[in-house]
Amino acid sequence: MLTLLADGHFIGFLIFSWPIFVKYICLFLSLSLLSLSWYGCNPNPSQDTSWQTKLPAPKLKRMSYEAYGIDVKQMEVVQAHFERNQFVTDVLQDHKVPSGIIDQIARKSQQVFDVRKMRAGNSFTLLKSRQDQEVDYFIYEINDAEFVVFDLRDTVKVYVDTHEVISRQREVAGVIKSSLYEAFQEYGFDISLAKGMEEVYAWTVDFFHLEKGDHFKVIYEEQFVDEISIGISRILAAQIQHEGVDYHAFYFRQDSLESYFDLEGNSLRKEFLKAPLRFSATGLKPSSSEFPSRQSRMSVDFGAPQHTPVVAIGNGQITKIRRRKGHLNSISIRHSNAYVTEYMHLSKIEPELLTGQHIQQGEIIGYVGRPQRSSSHVRLQFYKNGRKVHPWSVDLPSTTIIQSDNQSSFEQMSRKYLERLNKISLDKATNKFAYKK
Repeated sequence: MLTLLADGHFIGFLIFSWPIFVKYICLFLSLSLLSLSWYGCNPNPSQDTSWQTKLPAPKLKRMSYEAYGIDVKQMEVVQAHFERNQFVTDVLQDHKVPSGIIDQIARKSQQVFDVRKMRAGNSFTLLKSRQDQEVDYFIYEINDAEFVVFDLRDTVKVYVDTHEVISRQREVAGVIKSSLYEAFQEYGFDISLAKGMEEVYAWTVDFFHLEKGDHFKVIYEEQFVDEISIGISRILAAQIQHEGVDYHAFYFRQDSLESYFDLEGNSLRKEFLKAPLRFSATGLKPSSSEFPSRQSRMSVDFGAPQHTPVVAIGNGQITKIRRRKGHLNSISIRHSNAYVTEYMHLSKIEPELLTGQHIQQGEIIGYVGRPQRSSSHVRLQFYKNGRKVHPWSVDLPSTTIIQSDNQSSFEQMSRKYLERLNKISLDKATNKFAYKK
């Protein structure tokens, strides 16, 4: 180059080499843009907070010969997980996939699957020809049920397919020593099932005041792919016995809406939640001795770790907010049925909340505090027509009931599940439980 400059031939060199120069610049930009768009492992995917199992990142497992509808007997199988900050192009280039094919994959996948949704921790499979070691298929596991196939043979094809998902009914039962969650942990049950029960019974059972000797029975549906569990799909029927009273829940679909009903066909969903906290939000391990819950003549204290979220137990309008020091914050909400609920001993109130603002059932309004020397808790008080009443004396009707034209099918279904619940063995004396696979 220096010689060319010295000899005055620089212009000629540019004219001669310009097409080659442009070619390499375009190739560089193409690969750069491809890498940016093919972000293969978002380390912070959005989380679904619903109790029902969101299909998890697939685990590496032994492949059947036709796991993806592809006969792999004569192919070399390579499996791995996406690492943080790993690009799809990195994987393909490491396995000698030509840049031209990578370009085709990028273009043809746009209308089928957004490769930017590939996440760290999810697995992928490469199927290679044994003869020439070329990659014939690249397969990404979207979740344990769905996968996307990149067929690299001849003309590149991209399509999404699913594994066969098998649903099975299972049963568990147990005796409570301190809390439902600790019972599930002791027995080794899936903790997401306890969260499911909390959702089902949120309007009916106060999980903070369950007592030693209370017990539960649950019939639920679990999903499997290749004999491997991918999670619980729904609770079908359940029974919680608290203070000698049985609380039943039966799953039933009515007018395309899914809900849970008691033996009489009344929805478990009511105008007020039973507690202003979700037990699962406390960290799953609090015992009654660590965070005691108490009741007085006109209020109930729900013990929980400091800064546990406190939720509104019903829809309403904020009538008063008191922001004070020393975990003495409080908030009052007026509801449509002449009731007012007051939440006291909060460490903090959500800063965006204002007097007069409408609030929804289950919406976070503040956080558990620890006033003076007492244990951390939130105090719930009820007022009806201006007079204080005990929270547990409030008995509101269900929001929906089984309609008359569905009554027969519901009774038949609930009777069948009630018989099954009654047959589940439970020996309180020895604390044995049934666990039917």
